[in-house]
Amino acid sequence: MSLLKKYWYFFVFIGLTGKVLHDNPNLISFASRPIIISAPYGIWPTTKYKDTTALKAANKQEEVIQFRGNVERQGWIEGHLGESYAELWRFENFNRQIHDAAKGSAVADDSGIYIGSDMGWFYCFDFDGKIKWRIYNELALKGVHGTPIIDGDFLFYGDYAGYLHAVNKKTGEILWQRFLGVTLGASPLVLGDFIYANIELAPADGYIAKLNKHSGEMVFKSHLIGEQSHSSPAYDDKHHQIIFGTNNNIFRSIDTETGTFGWSYMAKDKVKSTPVLYQGKAYYTDWSPHLSANNSQTGMLEFSVPLKSRTNSSPALLKNTIVAMDKHQLYQISLDGRLLKKLDVHNTSHIGSPLVVRDGNKESLLFICNDKDLCRTDASLNNLKVLYKGTRLISTVPFLYRNLVISAENDGALIVLKAK
Repeated sequence: MSLLKKYWYFFVFIGLTGKVLHDNPNLISFASRPIIISAPYGIWPTTKYKDTTALKAANKQEEVIQFRGNVERQGWIEGHLGESYAELWRFENFNRQIHDAAKGSAVADDSGIYIGSDMGWFYCFDFDGKIKWRIYNELALKGVHGTPIIDGDFLFYGDYAGYLHAVNKKTGEILWQRFLGVTLGASPLVLGDFIYANIELAPADGYIAKLNKHSGEMVFKSHLIGEQSHSSPAYDDKHHQIIFGTNNNIFRSIDTETGTFGWSYMAKDKVKSTPVLYQGKAYYTDWSPHLSANNSQTGMLEFSVPLKSRTNSSPALLKNTIVAMDKHQLYQISLDGRLLKKLDVHNTSHIGSPLVVRDGNKESLLFICNDKDLCRTDASLNNLKVLYKGTRLISTVPFLYRNLVISAENDGALIVLKAK
């Protein structure tokens, strides 16, 4: 007993070290997997930035690959969705259910697959499942939960240590890093030469940051928004504003040039979903639970449709209708607020969002069903089909690239599927 009293700090250290290693098994895997650490651990520059204008940016706004498909966050991707899929490869020990939130979703182009893990790692894989490079932030013990952005040779992502990173996607070289707050849980937004991000602070508060994407230089900080925001910003080009929700029930806009607040609307409960902007309306779900639409110019409520249970899932635009999910059902709602159809999905987690796949004039819907399976339907929510029978809870938004579907388990592996 006297030894315990005398050396209590040593036993606490051993216990905490064991906890970190248990939650982060990849910390001791340096010898078993190829790895490039893109910066010395613990060195996170915040005042000096490289000029990265020599790197190629996407020529057009629509060539930027980011969360929910486009700047209006409409939740669609162009491609062909197969009738069934088989597992091509998996990368184990990818997520460990650290923090009860949706996991970071993948993006991909010809250069590889890019995705963050909830254990602090950010990866680039080739299409055979080999690591091309990876980056670790030892401060981000809850990892990366937002979806990265591919912009030409640039790659951008935020982490749960409050850093926004700009990376050379081909080499994994860190171009700049900016410490902005306590966490970045939402996915950032690229518009031209600028990047916008929701920054979370503690005690619960936050703001919107606008940065020059080439240098990391801060352009503006908005005023504090009064709570944290997990709702990724959507861009309204007509009114030059971004629109998003917050955990204090406020759905609001901010001017993209000045950073000043525009309109605000008090929703019925927390707004954690990312809104869909379409034809002058902003569609979103809240925890009350409802799917609502507000006028994107004035912020006034246009309609609100009750759902069966609380949801963190973001809506999507499907053939001039809005689809949304909760843990029980998939809903199809007209643009004027009429409930058109419901489909049982049996998702207890309800934190993954549906993805619309546009194949010419044909549209289909890819989504998580039964918590661990991937399903598809046509644009009328008919012909439900299970594409892949999983074994563990999936909590990402699935990503489609050529004949591959990429997803990740909440506590388990990164999974890459190939069309049969």
